[in-house]
Amino acid sequence: MGSWVISVVPRTCKGVIHGVHHLITKKEFEEASAFNQGNVIKIVNAARIESRPGGPYKSTSSVIVTFEAAELPDSVTILNSIQRVTKYIPEPTQCYKCRRPGHIAK
Repeated sequence: MGSWVISVVPRTCKGVIHGVHHLITKKEFEEASAFNQGNVIKIVNAARIESRPGGPYKSTSSVIVTFEAAELPDSVTILNSIQRVTKYIPEPTQCYKCRRPGHIAK
């Protein structure tokens, strides 16, 4: 019998934080504190939501944050400011060619 290597990947969840100042960077988000029932939750990734209302893409004041936890924290403390976290619900995938949902054109 050979030896087995088992790796455990922690669960992640995504949330949205609205009203974030445009000068706050991704690095500052990843260094921020998130707590859920007294436990510290690590922030894995942060990305600004971009919109394109009839022109080039522009960053908004909303940020999608990925947490290394099974449950979303209630809030995040970043630069001494407490920000509320809401559940991230992604836009459904839609093909730009046939307009049917669930796939995109290749």
